[in-house]
Amino acid sequence: MKDLTRGKPWKVLLMFAIPLVLSGLIQQLYNMADSLIVGNFASLENGGISGVNALAAVGASSTITMLFISLGNGGSMGCGVVISQMFGGKRFGEVKTTLYTSLIFFCGLAVVMMIAGSLLAGPMTGWMNTPTEIYDAAVDYLRIYMFGLPFLFIYNVCNAIFNALGDSRKPLYFLIFSSLLNILLDYIFVAKLGWAVKGVAWATFIAQGLACLLSLGVLLHKAAGIDAGDEKVKFFDGKTLLSTLRIGVPSMIQMSIVSLGALLVQAVVNSFGPVFLAGYSSANRIHMFISTVIHTVGSAVSTYTAQNIG
Repeated sequence: MKDLTRGKPWKVLLMFAIPLVLSGLIQQLYNMADSLIVGNFASLENGGISGVNALAAVGASSTITMLFISLGNGGSMGCGVVISQMFGGKRFGEVKTTLYTSLIFFCGLAVVMMIAGSLLAGPMTGWMNTPTEIYDAAVDYLRIYMFGLPFLFIYNVCNAIFNALGDSRKPLYFLIFSSLLNILLDYIFVAKLGWAVKGVAWATFIAQGLACLLSLGVLLHKAAGIDAGDEKVKFFDGKTLLSTLRIGVPSMIQMSIVSLGALLVQAVVNSFGPVFLAGYSSANRIHMFISTVIHTVGSAVSTYTAQNIG
C-alpha cells in the first residue's frame, strides 16, 4: 500500500502512473497476439476455418465483449474511487467494508451477466449482421467469453482496489503472467491442436481465470493485514454499496454509451463480409493500443485525486 497524499505531486503521480500505462500496453499487446496467432495459424486443414474468417469471427463480436468490459470497468472505477477516498482519510475500517462489499456485489452481477450473455450469444451475434460463413465460430467465441465474465469482473475490481491502495505494481505483475500464459495457450490451442477460434477463447478464459484467482488471493491476504483499529468491519453493507454505485453507475453508463456507439459501427462493418471485418478488427486492435495510454493516465489521476480528497 502507498499513501499518495505525501511527496511532490508530479513525482508521486508519475511513479504511480508508469506501471498502469505498462499494464494497459501489455494488455493490448496480448489482444494483438490473439489476432496474429488466429489469423496466421488457423486454416481449413487446421481447425476447419481460414485465417481471415477466424480473425473476422473473433472481431465480429469484439464490440459486444467490449460492452460487458465497459460495464465492469465502470463499476470497478466506482469502488476504486470510494476506497481511495477512505484510504486517503485513514478510515481503514471503511476501506475493508467497501472492499468486501464490492467483491460480493460485482461477483453476483457478473454471474447474472454471464447467464444472460451465454443465453443471448446467438441472437446478439445475429443482431450484429455477422456473415453466415463465420456465424457459428463467432457464437462459439462469444459464448466461451461470457463464461469468463465473473473472472473478468472480479479481476478488474481487484485491480481497481490495488490501485486505490496506491499499489499499481501488483496488477502489472498479474497482467504480465496472464499475458504470457494467454499467448502460450493461444499458440498451443490454435497452432498445435487446431481449435481455431475456440482456442483463442479458451486461452483467454484460462489466463484470465488464473490471474483473477491469484489477484483475489493476494488482495484478501492484504485486506486481512489492514489494521482497522476500533472501527467496525462488515462483509456487506448496503449504505457502502450505494456510495459505490453513486460513482460507479454513471461511469458504467458513460462507458456503455461509447460501446453502444461502437456496436452500431461494428454492425455496419459486419455487413460488408469477412474480409472487411478482418481488416477492421486488425485496425481496431492498433487503435486500442494507442488510446489505452490516455485511459490509464486518466485512471492514475483519478486515484491520486481521490486519495487526496479523502
